[in-house]
Amino acid sequence: MDRLTPERRSWNMSRIPSKNTGPEQCVAAIVRQMGISFRRTGTDLPGSPDIVLARVRLAVFIHGCFWHRHHRCRFAYVPKTRRAFWTTKFNINCQRDKRVRRQLRARGWGSLVIWECEVKNVVKVSRRLSQCANRRARRQGIVPSVVPILPQGASMRDARRWLRELEQVGCSPNGRDVCDQAWEKLIAQGPFSHRQAASINRSLRVAIGAVPELARRSKTRKLRGEQV
Repeated sequence: MDRLTPERRSWNMSRIPSKNTGPEQCVAAIVRQMGISFRRTGTDLPGSPDIVLARVRLAVFIHGCFWHRHHRCRFAYVPKTRRAFWTTKFNINCQRDKRVRRQLRARGWGSLVIWECEVKNVVKVSRRLSQCANRRARRQGIVPSVVPILPQGASMRDARRWLRELEQVGCSPNGRDVCDQAWEKLIAQGPFSHRQAASINRSLRVAIGAVPELARRSKTRKLRGEQV
């Protein structure tokens, strides 16, 4: 039994925005922090994607877990009242999503779905964005240049995974600039142990090419928190 009157329930549902929602703003901030050129609300594409990466022809949808039925998510529940109505509505939404993805593929565009429950995990969202954007770039013969975010307080496991992504984009025209930004972030994460510092420095050398021996030793000492 619904505790609210039908009029109040209808008013509550009408207050739910369809564009410029909180999750969309969070993902847009992550994309902006990654340095990717993008535009909002691609009305000229099927499904009106929330974020469009035109350079690699990638459409990003930020889906609500409730409305678009995120599999095995606690927010993708079915209301206890009017279950037949909600089931039909959810099925229509899922069928529309599949149809939109097919239409995008027919136009030569890729699609990426980011769920509402994932947007707070900056590392995970930025990693998915970078992997999908770089994969699309390779298919189009473009040098991949997107690196995921390594936020303050990230674990060493995230740092190593982030460095593997960095190695893949080191040959890009702005690879050295990206590595310079990466270096500043790594310094903020330290101090690391000698083995960790050597591993990080080795990955950076692979990403930006060989560096002079003196500079390499200096950077390793900085990673270990020693005075240079």
